[in-house]
Amino acid sequence: MSQVRTSSPRTPSLLDLLRKRVAEIDGRDRALAGPRPALPRSTDICSPDADTSNAEEPFDETLPFRVAKERAVSRWEHGYIAELVARNGGNLSKAARAARMDRKYLRALVARYQVR
Repeated sequence: MSQVRTSSPRTPSLLDLLRKRVAEIDGRDRALAGPRPALPRSTDICSPDADTSNAEEPFDETLPFRVAKERAVSRWEHGYIAELVARNGGNLSKAARAARMDRKYLRALVARYQVR
């Protein structure tokens, strides 16, 4: 007669193991990156108290939404990348870690916006 085990320890599933490993890697990455540099509050264009009176381009209702959005995102990216690189002394690897982004993508953005 075979015995049925009624109290067996739970075997971790593959998903449990993957979640644990991702958490370990994420924790190490955060430790390596250190604290994120604080960007000036004025770059928070989504804030209700953001000052938009000094916007580089005035509102143009003739522009399609998509074009206006692309221009706004492009201006924001350029400012963010320039500030990020400057705060990290031009070290793109350090800047990429600080922004928690891929170094190759940061290099592409630096080239696109001609930041240095």
